[in-house]
Amino acid sequence: MTAPAPRRPSARSRRAEELQGLLVLALCCFIAVSTEVMPIGLLPAIGADLGVGESRAGMLVSLYAALVVLLAVPLTTALHRIDGRSILAVTMLGYLVAGLLSALAPGFATLALARALGGVTHAVFFSVCIGYSARLVPPERTARAMAIVSAGISAGLVLGAPAATAIGSALSWRHASAALAIASGLALVVVLLRLPRVDAAPAAPARSQAAARPALVAVVAANMLVFFGQFMLYTFLAVLLLRAGAAESSISVIQLVLGAVGLLGIMAAAPLLDRRPHATALVLFSVVGAAIALLGLAHGSLAAVLALGVVWNLFYAPAPTLFQSAAVRTGALAPEIAGAWVNTTSNIGIAGGSFAGALLLESSGMTALALGAAGVVLAGAVLIAVRPHAFAVRPAPEDPVEEQAPASVVA
Repeated sequence: MTAPAPRRPSARSRRAEELQGLLVLALCCFIAVSTEVMPIGLLPAIGADLGVGESRAGMLVSLYAALVVLLAVPLTTALHRIDGRSILAVTMLGYLVAGLLSALAPGFATLALARALGGVTHAVFFSVCIGYSARLVPPERTARAMAIVSAGISAGLVLGAPAATAIGSALSWRHASAALAIASGLALVVVLLRLPRVDAAPAAPARSQAAARPALVAVVAANMLVFFGQFMLYTFLAVLLLRAGAAESSISVIQLVLGAVGLLGIMAAAPLLDRRPHATALVLFSVVGAAIALLGLAHGSLAAVLALGVVWNLFYAPAPTLFQSAAVRTGALAPEIAGAWVNTTSNIGIAGGSFAGALLLESSGMTALALGAAGVVLAGAVLIAVRPHAFAVRPAPEDPVEEQAPASVVA
């Protein structure tokens, strides 16, 4: 007698399982981003408690970013053949340990060690998360999948960071670290219980991967330029708002509104990033560059700054989704390693843009800063314009030949 063939899951059940996995990844991104930016609003309290100046306490943020830049590619390359769900579980455990070590740190050196552990964890987490998102869904839905996951990043900035600051202000920065450690522990349980496993599809031929590498170089170079220009000005958003006449008490509310606008931008752009990524990228970053330039010319008017700020955030917010999905689709490297290059160049752009913005603001003022930032973003748009093949719609790099085959999700 022949055993009955196993029943294939229906399209509806596959989509439900894919969505479940993407929501789990979004939750993990929320924890990761909240952990990364937690010290920013609490630097004075940390410095006072541990007896160090605010500038030295600020090294906790730069140390984190530096480790991501240095380690994302080599660590992900070394680990990418290991089951992705296991790696993601270990990263949640890493955030948990880093949070507990921070909460219990007797001195600045121990706290720096805890942040270093968080930076190493962060270097691996986002790279693997990008690859896992791509593997959960068919290639024609890559950008929409990454948009759901990217919503966790935006939520971390909009909700997680202010919540950590509020806990730190009401209780102490140690309580904020402990709260994030607890949240990481809960996320670890969710990953183990609810994140579907995915199969690694057969690798693309080495020859086709080599031919695709110039496209990946164009994507990550454009990513670095856009992030660099964005963070030249965005780092000093509070300064921009205060100089335009906003009350100090309103800054957090304005940032919350702009973050919510960004979430809408991500969801609105995601289908277009799957169908017409090149044209969409050109529109997004042309508008972002123009809005930033106009902010430099009209930064004395609060109404103009607020209106342009809404446009700026609405059109910039899809950037991480766009570059992540484009890097995966080039087929130059495995999704996780392509994600590592996006992770690395994003952090170079953030750190470099913040540094250059500080120098330009101090030497030349807000108008020059905004015009300089706009120029860098528009340089990224020009690179995208001249390299359309890098932002073309194509199968994900490790998918089988059948482009319409469902994602390989294993319960």
